[in-house]
Amino acid sequence: MPQGNIRSKQQSLSGHTYICLFDFASGFYACKVERKSRPYTAFYVEGKGYFWCAKLPFGLTGAPSTFANMTARHLDDLIADGTIELFVDDGGSADDDFESMFAKLTRILERVCERDLSLSAAKSEFFMLEGIFAGGKLSKEGVTADPAKLTAIVEWKQPADALNLASFVGLTGHFRDLIRNYARIEGPLRNLLKSVPLPQNCTKSTYRRAMESFKLEGKWTLDHTKAFLALKKVLVSEPVLKAPRWDGSSLVVTTDGCKEGFAAVVAQQFEVVHPNGTTTYKMHPVGFASKRTSSLEQNYKPFLLEFAALKFGLDKFLDMIWGFPVEIKTDCQALRDVIANDKLNAVHCRWRDGVLAHHIVDVQHIPGKLNIVADGLSRMWEGQDRVVGDGSKWTVSEDWEAVTGLVNDVFGVSISDGVLQGEDTTDWPAMLSRFVNEPVFTEVVEALRVLEGPVSNKVQQRVRHKAAQYMVENDRLWKETIALAKVQHGEEGHWGRDSIKLALMDRIWSLKLDKSIMEAIASCPECKNFGATHLHALLNPITRRHPFELLVGDYLSMSKGKGGYKTIGLYLDTYSQRVWAFKFKVARLGATTSASLHSLFNGYLPPETFMTDNGTHFANKEVEALCAKWGTKQHFTPAYSPWVNGLVEGTNKILLHVLKRLCAPKLGEDSEEFTAMTWDTLPDKWPEFLEEAVRIINNCILPSVKFSPNELFLGAVVNTRRTTVEEATSILPQQSVAVQAAYVAQQQLDGYNAFTSML
Repeated sequence: MPQGNIRSKQQSLSGHTYICLFDFASGFYACKVERKSRPYTAFYVEGKGYFWCAKLPFGLTGAPSTFANMTARHLDDLIADGTIELFVDDGGSADDDFESMFAKLTRILERVCERDLSLSAAKSEFFMLEGIFAGGKLSKEGVTADPAKLTAIVEWKQPADALNLASFVGLTGHFRDLIRNYARIEGPLRNLLKSVPLPQNCTKSTYRRAMESFKLEGKWTLDHTKAFLALKKVLVSEPVLKAPRWDGSSLVVTTDGCKEGFAAVVAQQFEVVHPNGTTTYKMHPVGFASKRTSSLEQNYKPFLLEFAALKFGLDKFLDMIWGFPVEIKTDCQALRDVIANDKLNAVHCRWRDGVLAHHIVDVQHIPGKLNIVADGLSRMWEGQDRVVGDGSKWTVSEDWEAVTGLVNDVFGVSISDGVLQGEDTTDWPAMLSRFVNEPVFTEVVEALRVLEGPVSNKVQQRVRHKAAQYMVENDRLWKETIALAKVQHGEEGHWGRDSIKLALMDRIWSLKLDKSIMEAIASCPECKNFGATHLHALLNPITRRHPFELLVGDYLSMSKGKGGYKTIGLYLDTYSQRVWAFKFKVARLGATTSASLHSLFNGYLPPETFMTDNGTHFANKEVEALCAKWGTKQHFTPAYSPWVNGLVEGTNKILLHVLKRLCAPKLGEDSEEFTAMTWDTLPDKWPEFLEEAVRIINNCILPSVKFSPNELFLGAVVNTRRTTVEEATSILPQQSVAVQAAYVAQQQLDGYNAFTSML
């Protein structure tokens, strides 16, 4: 469904005394996805399986039209008689008479109630003299540009040094072909910049220092002020600044982020007809935005600064660009790659999803020297103190839903976390007297008491931090076991849930032990650094039912052994625990990985999935091509994360132990020399014993399974009768094959059940 002519909608609402504006709550989630279309929205959650969307998600090309169609079906007669104007989830109504306006508003609200629609109270405005609708400012005087979209230019203060002036002149110079007599207007400012004493052939850093140290106080005259104000005025008015066209043409969003500020410029291509009849196309700005970085944002890494700047720009111009084709231009190559990458951690995925919820049609990298406008706007804050209104008091939210108000519109938030609370019977005075000499616990009890009563959100947030992980039950203060579980998790190499539980059960008793352990693992800072998308492996151990469903690999750096061998490529079949080891004389390379995998794929069969860390020895074109050729899916996990890819890590320890016993049979296992022996200190004869060590591991019966890895992998059924001579010399009957296959399947099932019951 087309959105209609937005300019005509704005003009219909403008020119009136009273304007009422409102916003539909719940956004696209108010629309159901047709059952036949739901499979197209399917997505995969590791460890959980496939899901699809029952409600309309953000990011679909047809989402704005679908939502507009839904609102139009319920409000069609009100649209037809001019009572209301709609643009996606924005609505408006206007009139010159108070009674008439009140009657229109009554009809609209009654219809909303009848059709079970919802309006956002926080975003609704009634009987206003002016307001913002579809990116434009409406008033009795007509439609004008939204002042909030021009603040970056309007609020640019008089430059205090040559560096800030150069940023401003560079920005305006980008539009010199759109500004009549630009050279004459800009002349005084350009002459002032020419007076800066710059050393010949100076570097970029030297140039910046010289420009920043050249103060304009005492050199700035009335002519400079006139030129400065004239350029600011021409940038925010016709013919330079244009109103956006919503005819399907792309809106180009160019952003830049630096330590001092964020900036965004929205531009669009317009047709220009010259007096001689020729036609050209020029890019005109339709909005400028900039903010000073907060104390938190200024510490972001460079690519995160660019990421936050992009998010700031899209959020700032949301009502202008939402639902229309958007091209993104950035001078940060890393940002472009991040947006195109589908293997990010949870935080960056959330940022990226907020960007891709828009109708992004192209992402372009432009050289920094060509990103003059956005770069100049982001640096307008250089050398200035933070003041109220410059944007430094708020931070670009990591959750794009919070910016749009979607979270509060869709999901209910309750203090009690969904648990209905009865009357509070806690004896708070007795609790406080018990801890009168313990200031730390006194603060906790006070915080818990505040949470029990009606308080503001700000107070809740402040005291909730103090009361974290504490609870009051039966007039006693309880400290949950999360802290102890977190210590155990970190001390023993970031164990998983079941291992921590075994270690804690003989030391503590808690009704919420499992929950505490899982919260401790999920809140582990070190685990968080490797991405929350992989934390499910801490709580749901990786298992497989059949051989070669999942093959995992890792490299070991060894002490240099006989023959010059110094590296081992280790591979493990997850189901059977069977091990393959390949020794190499060179460091870990894509070629060594490809050679090992080719040997396995060709000698046995290609696995369904090959899981490794994302080191260059695994994540390279050579290995990718080999896996694609054999139909094997590659799956990467964070580097140095044994709690995710711990399958190979556990085998590494077993292999090291066996090699130590083979290389130094006379040393006792309790001796200090044996215990201190590592991969780097193994005797140089270890290559002679590598194959034997692997053979021992593969033929050793696993205690929990009662089968050896070779028996599970090869389907060597145990406890069956031996083949007779007569059977061995006759043609193999199909029934015998079926019986053997059934035996193998049962053995695989027994092994799988044993593994899962152990975890």
